[in-house]
Amino acid sequence: MTSAALAAEVNAVGAILPGGAFFFGVANNSGTIIAKAANDDGGRVTFPEIDLPAPGDYVYIIQALGANAEGWELNSPIYPAIIRVRERLRGLISATEYPKGFPTFTAEYRPAGEALAVFPAIIIKEPGKYEYIIKEKAPEDPDYTTDERTYRLRLDVEKNETGNLICSANYPDGFPLFENKYNDPIITPRAPIIPQEAPEEPPEQVTPNAKIDPKIPAPPTPPAIPPTEEQSIQVKIRAHNWICGTNNPHEGEFTFGLFDSRNEIIEETENDLDGTVEFELTFDAPEKRRFYIKQTTILKRFEIDRSVWPVEITVTKASQKRLTAEVYYPNGYPEFINYFNK
Repeated sequence: MTSAALAAEVNAVGAILPGGAFFFGVANNSGTIIAKAANDDGGRVTFPEIDLPAPGDYVYIIQALGANAEGWELNSPIYPAIIRVRERLRGLISATEYPKGFPTFTAEYRPAGEALAVFPAIIIKEPGKYEYIIKEKAPEDPDYTTDERTYRLRLDVEKNETGNLICSANYPDGFPLFENKYNDPIITPRAPIIPQEAPEEPPEQVTPNAKIDPKIPAPPTPPAIPPTEEQSIQVKIRAHNWICGTNNPHEGEFTFGLFDSRNEIIEETENDLDGTVEFELTFDAPEKRRFYIKQTTILKRFEIDRSVWPVEITVTKASQKRLTAEVYYPNGYPEFINYFNK
């Protein structure tokens, strides 16, 4: 018999994270929580060791269980972990893999009177150093001032010992804080309107038996204005499919469906070699729709993931002829995990 300990990390945004603020758990492939732990003052989460009695691949899920601190919010992704146990001359040895990368959660501190701006995820596929600038756009309400400060963001991406990419973010100018002040609009009192009597107009002189002069041309008929045709827009909806328990790729062998609010399937697609699942819809006019992503078919010896992920699409008119669309995932980015049963 051997044993191994899993771990995770919590990144704090907006304040220093107190120890014991969040609780996390490790679930086995049947969904039972077999280990629990809380974060320490540095954000590290270390679970108790798990006993591994025999050679094989053991698949677990690391997830958040709850919070014990006011004013903090935690994102709730799930991270698969695979512990591979092999037999050697001196006994059993183990190695841990995290298919989605090292489990990293983000805790955001939101005191009263403040709001947190969260940007969409930045997809990075290669190690390196990446730099960005964060600045505020002009508020839509003209009664608020604009904060002109800018902040640098640096991302350091490198590979860990298992070959997965890990990313660390730092702000050389400090954590970005923007302040907007409300200026009460100045209302100028209107001058009173004094009614005035209109002068009497002389009666219109009508010439009896008046005739239209044929030499005066009639005014031209204005040209007809053709109806405006809005261009259609293609909207892509994405999800990801994770395979646990085997390293063999299974491109196109897992099927997913996009359903409407009446549970009628709109489109069906398959996973690609990287596990990406992609749907594409066409919209011809502004509207707001809600859909649901489900896994429909899988290979034998795999467990189907029965989770349901909602997605909202809002199509608006950006100009006279152009449409724009926004894709929003209320429960986070859709992820499906399929376990291989040996």
